[in-house]
Amino acid sequence: MSEKTKSFASIKNDYTVVQGRMKDGKLHIQGRGDNVNRDYGVAVDFPIMSDLADWLDNDVDYSEKSLAGTEAMYFPLQYALRGDNVHFQVAGESNFNRAYGAMFNVSVDDVPQLVDFAA
Repeated sequence: MSEKTKSFASIKNDYTVVQGRMKDGKLHIQGRGDNVNRDYGVAVDFPIMSDLADWLDNDVDYSEKSLAGTEAMYFPLQYALRGDNVHFQVAGESNFNRAYGAMFNVSVDDVPQLVDFAA
């Protein structure tokens, strides 16, 4: 089962804990829990807006070790399913579009693995 946490925005929704890093111009996400497409849980890559990608490269704390056992470092983030979207929250050293850092949405069609992982 995937780990859950509370929203950074002080709402009552539970969020699924994952970690991410920028990789080849895409956001690469890993999550520890039930096997979706990896032994450790889930991994998925998807493109994001270039200004958000720049912020993620420079204003978040890459403090988490790779779940795949590589040398790559990741930053913590969380997500919740909201209708046809996956709603992400990231804490940062500066605010991108929220007081806590950044939020962004991705269509569930682009990341079906994360839908399965959150279940």
